[in-house]
Amino acid sequence: MTRIAAIKQAFAPVSHPGLQHRVLRGGAWLLGADLANRVIGLAKMVILARLLVPEDFGLMGLALLVLSWFDTFSQTGFSTALIRKPGDVEPYLDTFWSVQAIRGTLLSVVLFAGAPLAGSLFHNPGVIPIVRAVSVVALFKGVANPAVIYLRRQLRMDREVIWRVGGNLTGFLVAVPVALRYRSVWALVAAALAANVAELVLSYLVIAHRPKFGLDWPKAREMMRYGKWIFWSNMASYLSLYADGWVVGRLLGGISLGYYQVAQQFGMTPLTGVWGNITAVALPAFSKLQGGPSLRSAYLRSVRFASTALFPLGALATAFADTLVRLVLGEKWMPVCPLLRLLTWVGVLTALSGVSIALLQAVNQPNHSARAAFLRFASFAVLFYPLMKFYGVTGVALAALISSPISLCYLYARAAKVLGWDWDLLLVFRPALLACTPVLASLALAPFSLPVWIRISVAGLAGFSCIVIVVRQLWPLFQATR
Repeated sequence: MTRIAAIKQAFAPVSHPGLQHRVLRGGAWLLGADLANRVIGLAKMVILARLLVPEDFGLMGLALLVLSWFDTFSQTGFSTALIRKPGDVEPYLDTFWSVQAIRGTLLSVVLFAGAPLAGSLFHNPGVIPIVRAVSVVALFKGVANPAVIYLRRQLRMDREVIWRVGGNLTGFLVAVPVALRYRSVWALVAAALAANVAELVLSYLVIAHRPKFGLDWPKAREMMRYGKWIFWSNMASYLSLYADGWVVGRLLGGISLGYYQVAQQFGMTPLTGVWGNITAVALPAFSKLQGGPSLRSAYLRSVRFASTALFPLGALATAFADTLVRLVLGEKWMPVCPLLRLLTWVGVLTALSGVSIALLQAVNQPNHSARAAFLRFASFAVLFYPLMKFYGVTGVALAALISSPISLCYLYARAAKVLGWDWDLLLVFRPALLACTPVLASLALAPFSLPVWIRISVAGLAGFSCIVIVVRQLWPLFQATR
């Protein structure tokens, strides 16, 4: 028995439960991991926001924009291709790892050498050493263990939780003492490097596979045939998700980007992280179903679950942004409030689109996710300048919000074409709207000038009521799979 075969046998569920149970178990693990990551991320942001200034977050934001640009535009799509590929993928792992290692090495060299160009682009020489410091992140990601794809192929998310949460926790434990000592952007740099080193090490601990360097060109071309659409989808997603950051950093400066980045991290990033978790669970599940009423039922359940869990978060951020920012981040971050209200809904709609993207990838139509992302980017490109002229950085966030439902509607329409249209595709959102009613009721107090403690109490009561409604609405989904 090969090492990978032993791993697959070890990962096979002992009692061979049904797919629904495995999806729910995987979803529960990812939900727990996401909650842990959000708690860690919130704690880190609260501490660092009080120790650092907006310029520090802006500098780090500029560096990460450059890093993510090179990372996205060099993606191969091999990982997604192997996750959905039926049968044994062990023969492909060494080629997959070799291509990723070469890519990571080249990216690190290009980023380090090209850092002065980033300084010129943003008219900010302070970004040059930051880009050079984070350039090594591309190498760390490139040499990670390729066998971690088995964690998702087998819907065993428990070990992926260790992998992901371990990295974030390490970053937090490094960032806080560095920030206390130096009070500079280098605390954010240290956190990013430490988190990626930890993820690299943990990728080899959670699954015992040691790749070897070797390129099998026929296998690489086979992965590329599917991966090319993932590449275009990733490129389009980058344009649609990060164009606003580029606009703010290039046209409005580092301080505005600092506020924008904090609003994204506080309101949008946790929810776009949910997008990745939804896709991680739904893609292998939908790929196993492939068609028929079971696929339709799984899709509708996923949409109902995601919308019911996410919509109340957007409603709470809209109603209580001022209270949340003042309580969590402090008075100096109050300019974040209008951005938080808008970007939280961008995160909600982006996360919800993950269900349709997973469905379309599972039925071998990944081109539609790329088209939706390009549509979102085109809409933003048309809207951002006039809105920015009138509303400044808030106008950029408003353009991002308006463009988000445009791409979501396109993806939902394509999913409806695959599954067959009926009214259930709209009625599935009723529980989500019902879950938002406590927040809508609390808005009756908005015209009144109330003490902070009363606003906090109202926010807590509305949040608790939303949780109760969400649990009551989603519980039948879990009961139906028992």
